[in-house]
Amino acid sequence: MTVFPVLAVAFGTGGLGKLYTFYLTAQGAGKAIRNISIMIVICSILLNIILIPTIGILGAAIARLLTYILDFGLLLFFYRQHQKIKTANVQ
Repeated sequence: MTVFPVLAVAFGTGGLGKLYTFYLTAQGAGKAIRNISIMIVICSILLNIILIPTIGILGAAIARLLTYILDFGLLLFFYRQHQKIKTANVQ
């Protein structure tokens, strides 16, 4: 397996997350962005420590993919939470 397809999917997923990051930032959800950033850094470090020695450069690519997937999932979660709060305040 080559590194490039894994990285292509990883960066595509990372690009999708930017939309939610910009939305949360514009809505003043700085605490959510901060919490996501902390979790992502910890996850990235742990995955790199585990995967790079065992798989090499492919491990680094897989670590990046998993980190971007987690980032996207957390952004989507916080976006939905923000939408629930916003909808509850309107009604």
